Amino acid sequence: MASINGYEIVLLVTSIATALTIYLTTRKRRIEKKSEKVLDTETIEREALSLLPVKNEKNIKILNLEKEIQNFVETRLLEAETKGKISHVDRMRLVKKYNLEIQHLDQKVSNRAIIFQKQEYEPTQELENIFQKKFNEINDTVNNIKNHLENLPKEEIKESVKLPMDVLHVQQKGQTIKKKATDKKKKRQKSKSEKRIENIQDEVLKIIAQIEQIEMEG
Repeated sequence: MASINGYEIVLLVTSIATALTIYLTTRKRRIEKKSEKVLDTETIEREALSLLPVKNEKNIKILNLEKEIQNFVETRLLEAETKGKISHVDRMRLVKKYNLEIQHLDQKVSNRAIIFQKQEYEPTQELENIFQKKFNEINDTVNNIKNHLENLPKEEIKESVKLPMDVLHVQQKGQTIKKKATDKKKKRQKSKSEKRIENIQDEVLKIIAQIEQIEMEG
C-alpha cells in the first residue's frame, strides 16, 4: 500500500468538507422550495397543465372541460328541482352519479400529474445515487487512511506532516537539494494521491452542479 502522509489527509478532508457543504446547501434549498408549494387542488392542476408535455396538455384540458360540464349539470339539476321539474330523490340520484364521474376525472388528472413528477425527478434521483456512490468511495478512502495511520509509528506521522513546510522553506531560499531515491518516490506518491483526491472532488462537484441545473430548469 502506498505511504500516505498528513498533507494528503488534509487534502482529502478538505475535499470531503467542501463537497458535503455544497450538497447539504443544495438539499436544504430544494426542501425549502418544496415546503413552499402547499397548494390547493386547482392550483396543482394548473401547474401540472403548464409543465406537462404538449401531447399530455390536450388530455388535461379535456379532463378539466369534462369536470366543468359535470359541475354545470349539477347546477342545472338543482334548478330543475327548484322549478319542480324533477323530484329531490331523482336529483340526488343523478348528483351521486355525476359526483362519481367527477371523482374519476380528478383521479385521472392526479395520475397524470404524478407521472410527470416522476419523469421530472428521475434524472435528479439518478444523480443523487451517483453522488452517494462517490461519497461512499470517499468514506472508504478515509477509513483506509485511518487504518493505515494506526499501524504507523508516531515519529513517521510527525515527519510526514512536516514535509510540506520543509519543501516550502527550501523553495523560498532558492536552494538546490539532492533528494534520496526514497524521498523522490514519496514525492511522486504524494503527487499521485493529490491528483486522485482532486479528481474525486471534481467529480462530486460536477454531480452537484448537474443537480442544481436540473432544479433551476424545473
